[in-house]
Amino acid sequence: MISSTNATFGLAKDQCPIETVPIKRTTKEDLIRGKSFFNNLIFDGNPNSHVASISLRTVNPTYFSYFGVSGTNSIYNVKVENDQSSSSVMWVRNGAIDNTNFIGIGWHVSPELYGDDETHLYALWTSDNFKNTGCYNLLCSGFVQTSKSYYLGAPFAKTSIYGGEMFEIAISIIQDPITKDWWVTSENENLGYFPASLFSNMTSADQVGWGGRATTTSGAPGPPMGSGYFPDDIFDHASYFRYITYQNNSRKNFSPDKFLIQRFTDKPQCYNAKFYANQGKEIGPAALQFGGPGGNCDG
Repeated sequence: MISSTNATFGLAKDQCPIETVPIKRTTKEDLIRGKSFFNNLIFDGNPNSHVASISLRTVNPTYFSYFGVSGTNSIYNVKVENDQSSSSVMWVRNGAIDNTNFIGIGWHVSPELYGDDETHLYALWTSDNFKNTGCYNLLCSGFVQTSKSYYLGAPFAKTSIYGGEMFEIAISIIQDPITKDWWVTSENENLGYFPASLFSNMTSADQVGWGGRATTTSGAPGPPMGSGYFPDDIFDHASYFRYITYQNNSRKNFSPDKFLIQRFTDKPQCYNAKFYANQGKEIGPAALQFGGPGGNCDG
């Protein structure tokens, strides 16, 4: 049994005045850090970026596609070096690798991006596999903020303790069936949306997924991912997503079946992911644990 509490971030106890929203002030230094971090660390296939995840992928998008993804994610604050990052991620994506359209959301620790060692809420997007488009949070034109209380880039006030109290956040990415915009929600409140016009091929998604990512520099040990521990079937140990669901053409939420899940980890000696079905009311019909200690992942 886990002891869980909804995480607080942003202006959790206050709201901005009518017709205003909270937006983190972006400095020149933020833009410089963000561009460097985005260019060096997020590209698919980057040998210094490691992933442990589970996903669902349609084989025939003409007849079956995805229109949403959700889950409740435990939040941790792991130790990383200044040129490393560690994150959870839940995503929707569409298209071939060279032209991937992608939206991701989760938490991460990234001193290079934020200038601190706190855990922050983030989102990112691209319409061309990060070649020329996209960014984190509000570091470029894209995401439209609507919430008066919560904002991308906000630090979490408290994070989970291994074997102790879990601090978690319920998040989702859902497409509006009319406008085709992709809405980001947290704790059942809309944070804002990614306009359909941002994307070259995102009227639906051919893949949704949940997991973690850890990035480092060439030749350096990998940082911890998740809580820093491997999945072990105990949900206050490794970081988790519980009550994971997706939306298909019916626009209803479904729990993924085990036989549909694709598990991926590029460095199993450092990180792993494990899917769980039918874990009871507390964890839900579908869940996963992900993470690991990092270290010498090429040894």
